[in-house]
Order: sequence, then structure tokens, then C-alpha cells
Amino acid sequence: MAGKQNGISAEDFHDTQAVKVLSDPDVRQFLRKYYYIANDISLDTEYAELFTEDAIFIMANRKAVGRSAVVSFRKKLWDEIPKRDHSPTKIFSLGNDDDDMELMVLGTAEWGYHAGHSKTGDWVAHVKLERDKDNKVLCSYYQIIMGLTATTRIPLSTRKNEYNMHWRQGEAAIVREENVEQQPK
Repeated sequence: MAGKQNGISAEDFHDTQAVKVLSDPDVRQFLRKYYYIANDISLDTEYAELFTEDAIFIMANRKAVGRSAVVSFRKKLWDEIPKRDHSPTKIFSLGNDDDDMELMVLGTAEWGYHAGHSKTGDWVAHVKLERDKDNKVLCSYYQIIMGLTATTRIPLSTRKNEYNMHWRQGEAAIVREENVEQQPK
């Protein structure tokens, strides 16, 4: 595992309520480690170790299949955007009550470009995790949905584990809703 960077370690990286609500401590630790490593250009080897051998990584119309292809894809992304800071803000489990292995992760990011300017924005990732033969949590599927417009109001359902597809300006986010009352429109 990577050591400390800028005075923090993966264990305490973005220790938000979003990560704390997940029931599986191994998944919580994996997510802290993932986003810590994802934000550091020098950690390609550590990044590769987060994925299964047959992992799928998708961003827009680009797709990488297999651990080595995922790392090659990552290197190209760093060539395009040399500075990045991803911060997960909300994490929704798409599994049953005790299954945190399929997730939607919502977050914000700041991207720094070669010309010296930077941009901030929202992102969503659909993440599928699994355990290897040694019970280690690894990522088998990671799909980035970028450029989402933040919404302050999401229709809520009264049925547990119901998903609402939410469209705004042609972009979608899937959210999980648990035993909540309908909000007034």
C-alpha cells in the first residue's frame, strides 16, 4: 500500500460519512485506498493491484478490458489531465442490506490541465467489487459517468431498494432509496 502523501494515508483519505455508512469494513478501506491511489500519478503499480485480471473500465466511449489495459488507459488519462483530485461525496450500495459489492459513487473533482487552468465538476461511478481467493476486495468493473449537473432534489420512493432513473440535461444518475417518504414536488 502507498505511504503517506501530503500528510495523509489511504486509511484517512476522504473519511466522509459516505464511506462510513457501508457495512463492510473491507469495502470502506478499499474505497479509501482506491481514491487515494487514483489521485496520484506515481502509483500505477498500486493502482493495477486494485483490479481483477479481467476488470472492465469504461469512460464515455472508451473501454479497457483486463488489468494491464486498465493501467494503460489510466496512463493516457494522466497524459491528458496531469492533475486530479477526486473526492467521493455519496456512496450508494446497489446490493442487498449486507452486500456492499456493487455501488454508485457520487463525487466532485478538480482537474488540472497542461495549459495551467483547472476545472471542477461532479462525477458518478458505477463500481462492482469482488473478493479474490484470498478474500481481498478488488474492482471488477468501473464505469465513470462524467459531467453530471448536481441536483438538489431527487424524487424519493416509499419502497425499499427502488431505483429512480434521474435525467437532467440528457445525463443520468441512478440512486438507491431506502424507506423514505415521498418528497413534495
